Amino acid sequence: MSRRRRLALLFAGLLLLLPSAAVLLLASTAWGLQAVATRLGTIGPVTLHIEGVSGTLAGGARIELLDIEHPRVHLRFTGIEGRLQLAPLLWQTIDVPALRLETALVEVRRPVNNIPWKPHFLPPLMRIHADSVRVARGTLVVPNGMRFDVTNVDSAGAVLPKQVRIYRSELDLPTLHLSTDGRLYARDPIAFSAQSSVTWQLPGQPQWAATASFDGNLADLPLKAALTAPFHASVTGHFTHLTTDWRFAGQSTVRDFDIVPFGGGKLLGLMQGQLALAMDRDGFQAKGQAESAGLDAGPFDVDFDGFYSARRLTIRESNFVHRASRARTTTRGTIDIVAGRRPLLDLTGSWQDFRWPLRGTASPPVRSARG
Repeated sequence: MSRRRRLALLFAGLLLLLPSAAVLLLASTAWGLQAVATRLGTIGPVTLHIEGVSGTLAGGARIELLDIEHPRVHLRFTGIEGRLQLAPLLWQTIDVPALRLETALVEVRRPVNNIPWKPHFLPPLMRIHADSVRVARGTLVVPNGMRFDVTNVDSAGAVLPKQVRIYRSELDLPTLHLSTDGRLYARDPIAFSAQSSVTWQLPGQPQWAATASFDGNLADLPLKAALTAPFHASVTGHFTHLTTDWRFAGQSTVRDFDIVPFGGGKLLGLMQGQLALAMDRDGFQAKGQAESAGLDAGPFDVDFDGFYSARRLTIRESNFVHRASRARTTTRGTIDIVAGRRPLLDLTGSWQDFRWPLRGTASPPVRSARG
C-alpha cells in the first residue's frame, strides 16, 4: 500500500472518530455538561429550560431544575442526580444506571387540533434505558384536570421511539401502594398494556388488596380485576374517555362479603351477588342481586347510588327489594371512616311491605306496610 493511501485511510479514520471523541468530551467533563446545558433551548416544538447544572454526565451530575414544554405535555423536574454510561452514547443509547429526583411534575394536555402530531416518544434509532429511577414526590395531572400526588416512586424501564417498557414500578399514594409493569405505545390515542397490584388501608380499617390487568387505549381501556381482601370479588369492564369525562361500565361477582370487619354485626353473615357497575367522576352505581347467608331468605334486588370522597361514603339512595315478598328498604345518608374507630353513621331509612320471616309462611307473625 502506498504512503498516500495509508495517509488517506488514517485521515478518514480520524474523521470517523471525531464525533465519538466529541461525545466523550461532552460527557466526561464539567465544561462539556455546561456547554450542552447552555445550548439547549428550543428543539422543534419542545422548549427546554435548565438551571443549576454541576458535575459531569459520566461521573455524576446534578441539575437543580429541568423544565420541558411541549404542546401535548409539560414536564418539570427538580433535584436531579445521576450519571450516564459513556459507551452506549456512541450508538444513540442513553443508559442511566441510577437516577434520583426530588420532585417530578407530569402534566398531560389536551390535543391541540391545529398542531399535527405523529405519535412518538423519541427520535428514530434513539433509546433510553434506566436501571433505577427514584422520585421522592411526584404529581400527574391528566387532561380532564384530575391530579394524582404520589411519593416514593421506584421504577426501571426503557424508552424507545414508539414504546415505553416498564420493567417494574412502585409508588405510594395516601393510604395506597401500587406496583405495576407493562408497556406504553405511541399511538393516537395512547395505548398500553399493564399488570398491577394495589393495597389500600385506612387507619384502623381492614386492608384492601387487588390485582388488575389493562390492555387498550385512553379511549377504550378494558379492565380485569380480582379483589382478594377483605373479601373476594372479580370485576370486568371498560374505562372510556379517560382524557376527558372518564367513565367505567362493567360487571362484578362478589363471593364472601362480610360487614363484621367494618364494624357491623353478624346478622347478615356472608353475602354474595352479581352486580352491574357504573362509575364516573360524580360517583358510582351498582345494580343486580345479592343473597345473605345469615338471613337465608333468597335473593334481593340491589340498586345503589353514591360516591366516596375524603373518607366519606355518601349514599344518595340504596334500595334492597326481597324478590319473594317484595319487602323493600331504602337508605340515604353518610358513613365516615374515622382512624382507629368504628365508622360514624348518619343514615335515614324507610321500609315498605316488611314482614318477618321474609319467606316460609303465608301469615307471618310480623307485618308492617310502611315505616
